[in-house]
Amino acid sequence: MENESQQDMTTKEVAKYLGLQMQTIHGYVRKKRLVPWNYNTWKIDGTYLFNRTEVEKFKKEIEKPGLTTTDILEYLKQKNIFVSEATLNTKIRSNEISAEMLKYRNKDIYFFKENDLESIVNVFKNHKKGIRFINKKRGYYLFQPFINKTTGEKARILKMDGPDGFALTTFEKSIAITELKNQGFEPQIKLEKVKNNKKGFILLKFPKPDRIQSKIYDVIDIIIKESGTNNIKLDSTEHEINIEVKPVLLPLIQRENVEEIELINCNIFDGEVVNRPNGIVLNSKLTSFLAYGPVKLKEVVKKFAKKENLTIEEFVIKSLEEAVVRREKLTKSQ
Repeated sequence: MENESQQDMTTKEVAKYLGLQMQTIHGYVRKKRLVPWNYNTWKIDGTYLFNRTEVEKFKKEIEKPGLTTTDILEYLKQKNIFVSEATLNTKIRSNEISAEMLKYRNKDIYFFKENDLESIVNVFKNHKKGIRFINKKRGYYLFQPFINKTTGEKARILKMDGPDGFALTTFEKSIAITELKNQGFEPQIKLEKVKNNKKGFILLKFPKPDRIQSKIYDVIDIIIKESGTNNIKLDSTEHEINIEVKPVLLPLIQRENVEEIELINCNIFDGEVVNRPNGIVLNSKLTSFLAYGPVKLKEVVKKFAKKENLTIEEFVIKSLEEAVVRREKLTKSQ
């Protein structure tokens, strides 16, 4: 049987065993989360001494209870799927992805189950490199409407897969996008950029129509035309079309465009519709925060934002949300 000294671990040994910095171990000692048995005499001994059994028990307490957002984003990158943490958080809030917010190392963090990895991949399958929304080379985009000015026949792109894809006509004829121009089809709405410095995105989720002539596609056309393709994120599943769009004024008048406005109101998931005399505004519900801080703090924020693949603004808002959640929980417990 090992003697008592062989069961002891120094601060350096504990740090190595837990994969932490020594100052972190000292922090745990100050907070009395990890207590050395020689707390009152460590200066004589030259180091804290911890009981190995207690350290092993503590390791189980601080082990991650699942995968973090960083783990998920890294896993998606390995699958050649590139998304931001902000987009991942949007999917969590919409309940498309299962995650649980838990306290970990004094922070409120989202954790994911390893068994859910493949379902998360499926949610983001349309975010692969070489996104299917836009084909810049041809000037085409997903769901773009076309018309044959000779015959009057209409068509709409229903699949965009890199350089390939196809459009479906009103006569249910499938045409490769490489053949649209050759067969006399011209875009009704062109791929154009629109300057928009407004902050935030509005999320809309439409059921996917089973025919190309649909009010849903008409609404999508209006959104894309007024917003510009550079201010939209769009993906499509078998049964649903998801659109994230920057705040924009749509020329939809209350008395004249009742059906279109109703469709937007019924399918807006994150954001709000504001009525205006000259149309409706899709508003992101964001407001500005004005704050000044030390230059050194900004440098630290930049470093952590880069590490988490976030903009400085996204990192600041995320940190603020976490701080508010902690304070709310503290208030409820008091």
